[in-house]
Amino acid sequence: MNNAIKNETGTQGGTSLPMFSVYPCGCKNRAGEDVMAKTPCGTMNIMQLYEYIKGREAAFATQEVRRIREHKEAQLFKLRNFRIATFGGVFSKRNANALATASGYMVIDIDGLKTKAQVEDVRYICISDKRIRPLVVFTSPSGYGVKTVIEIDTTRNLSFKEYFAWVAMYMQFEYGIEVDRSGSDICRACYLPHDPECWIKDPLNPPA
Repeated sequence: MNNAIKNETGTQGGTSLPMFSVYPCGCKNRAGEDVMAKTPCGTMNIMQLYEYIKGREAAFATQEVRRIREHKEAQLFKLRNFRIATFGGVFSKRNANALATASGYMVIDIDGLKTKAQVEDVRYICISDKRIRPLVVFTSPSGYGVKTVIEIDTTRNLSFKEYFAWVAMYMQFEYGIEVDRSGSDICRACYLPHDPECWIKDPLNPPA
């Protein structure tokens, strides 16, 4: 197991950071079918996430899945070869009712982009925007999507689902970008690929 996943301290430079659950790849149900893991194998903080995505553990799987053209085959490959994370917090099981500690994070998933140029444009928008409070931005396993982990603005006094709806509406009206609506679930699972261009905003120095 990657050292970042085993680190349970949640600290970086002596400062405590929120944690979220990470799950293993290659899980099967009782019928022997490939499924997403439901039981976490550890936790990460946002700095450890950045190190993992920039690192080499998922590099081969990311390269291979981008060679697959058939959707179902690609989905099966991801189930077998990519770890997942629930950025909403630490869970005993991957279920909203099993939330132990909320992280204050949310993942915004933008998929189905048609060209590499579109991917770069969306990455730039997510990194540059001042309202959605981006922490980490990386390209999805397919190479044609962008995933942005954002920090929830608690001053808005919205539930997780309400905050997600606000972000989705904002992205649609401000940029014409359609966000994957499944992100409204606090236990939403996100694949962790390799992205050497992964961007991070220093979480230890939040904006004033």
